[in-house]
Amino acid sequence: EGTLKRKVSTSNSNIFTETSKLTNKKRRYCEDYLVFGFTSNGNEDAPGAQCVVCNKILSNSCLVPAKLRRHFETNHPEYKDKNISFFKQKLESLEKSKLFMSKIAKSDNENATEASYKVSYCISLAEEAHTIGESLIKPCAKDIVMCMLDQESSKKVEAVPLSNNTVTRRIHDLAADIEKELIFQLHFCDYALQLDESTDVAGLAVLLVFVRYDFNSSIEDDLLLCEFLQTNTTGENTFNCINNFVSIVSILHRDALLVKNISPSLKNVLDEAVQIINYIKTRPLQSRLFKIMCEDMGSQHTALLLHTWLSRGKVLDRLFELRHELSANLMDHKFQLSDRLTDFLWLSRVAYLADIFTKLNEVNLLLQGKNVNLFNAKDKILSLSRKLQFWISSVGRNDLDCLPTLNDFLEENGYKLDEDIRSDIADHLRDLYTIIKYFPNINDNDNWIRNPLSLTEKPVSFSTQDYENLIEIASDGQLIQKFKDVSPITFWNDLCQSQEYSSLSRRSIRQLLPFAGTYLCETGFSNYAAMKTKYRNRLNAVPDIIKPNIKRICQEKKKNHSSH
Repeated sequence: EGTLKRKVSTSNSNIFTETSKLTNKKRRYCEDYLVFGFTSNGNEDAPGAQCVVCNKILSNSCLVPAKLRRHFETNHPEYKDKNISFFKQKLESLEKSKLFMSKIAKSDNENATEASYKVSYCISLAEEAHTIGESLIKPCAKDIVMCMLDQESSKKVEAVPLSNNTVTRRIHDLAADIEKELIFQLHFCDYALQLDESTDVAGLAVLLVFVRYDFNSSIEDDLLLCEFLQTNTTGENTFNCINNFVSIVSILHRDALLVKNISPSLKNVLDEAVQIINYIKTRPLQSRLFKIMCEDMGSQHTALLLHTWLSRGKVLDRLFELRHELSANLMDHKFQLSDRLTDFLWLSRVAYLADIFTKLNEVNLLLQGKNVNLFNAKDKILSLSRKLQFWISSVGRNDLDCLPTLNDFLEENGYKLDEDIRSDIADHLRDLYTIIKYFPNINDNDNWIRNPLSLTEKPVSFSTQDYENLIEIASDGQLIQKFKDVSPITFWNDLCQSQEYSSLSRRSIRQLLPFAGTYLCETGFSNYAAMKTKYRNRLNAVPDIIKPNIKRICQEKKKNHSSH
């Protein structure tokens, strides 16, 4: 009995093994199956048959004539008398349809990629977190398309990749493309750099470098470099960071005229003034109560201004204007600086700082903009230098008309300026004058660049041909009129088109390209700070400051995919 059970068991096992072999065996498609209306599904790993009439795909197990015939006779009895040519025609139509759908799918993928880049760029411009693409923008886009078009179009929107990592990669691609193109352009033209460094909310030292260059008869300004300085921010480290771009020319820095060599007493007053402003401005309740008090007292203004580098004069002037309102508002507060608002010596220093910072800010504003060059800067700096000499002389004579806020404060209260304060003011003005003298001087021999009529004899550095060309320019009424109508850099840049004046034009542009200030860096730091807040302090905001060529990037990606 035991022997019989083993034989039965062995027999069953053999049957199972044979059945498994038959089940796992893959059938092959035969071209003769077309007479039943079937073609291959094109899948070598899982061969099957596709009906050329209804496009239904049958599995590998159905690749036998009986099953194919059963499908045809059951589902398409009206075609049972058709010959092979009919099915060949259906097959040709099916293949064309597959090719067309393949092109559509490819086109949709390319469009989705371009859309992804464009949305990523908009996210960068809006200075939003990169997660907003998938969490907000895509759902909203799908709802809009669903309502305005149809569900099928909404499904296409779903194919646009907008994940956090994808948006980050897209922005880095855009930045890399811009950097590549910019460096290529700089290989063929003269350029000048403007740079500055600052510390962001995460405590990282950030270096911004902007470049101005002459390309295709147009003067362009672009961001060249935004890098973290790994250690300290010395000149050597900064130089090492941009050692491939060492043409550094910049004559006016925001800090140089504002707080350089300021005396300890004036610096202390400045710091305390900022603390008083922040005590009100950073407390919403205090700001509201202060506004109500100003309205009750009939004040012209009802709010203080936040302290910034380039509006420091206005900030201090507003603080001085509202000193009585501030004193009344802080009367019942245990704020350690409340008594400063009734201190004559402290207020005298605030009034002076408001006056001098306002004057210096006015000069700085005149040096902002693309058309400001070293010659404009030289004029403004020379004017400021002469004014400082006059102010020093006036303060020495105790004539304070040049400092209107301080002068009015003293006259209204019948006070005379304290000798210690007068000494501090005179020392500060002398320090500013000393700083001005260190700024680079512009050679007067180059004055012909902004006035072609000014040169009356050939400079040593001029060739005979260049000087004769300059005489022709100065004698041409139409060119002189054009010179009066446009900026110098536009005039000389347009002359680059003329082979006759190309040498003079290139000489002029090299003098006009350098930046006169750091206004682009200041704007860049403002944008950078807006993107990298305390809530996004791990963000690498560097690639977000860009102007992309999205079409070019998509075309390059298409070529790369095609090569693979």
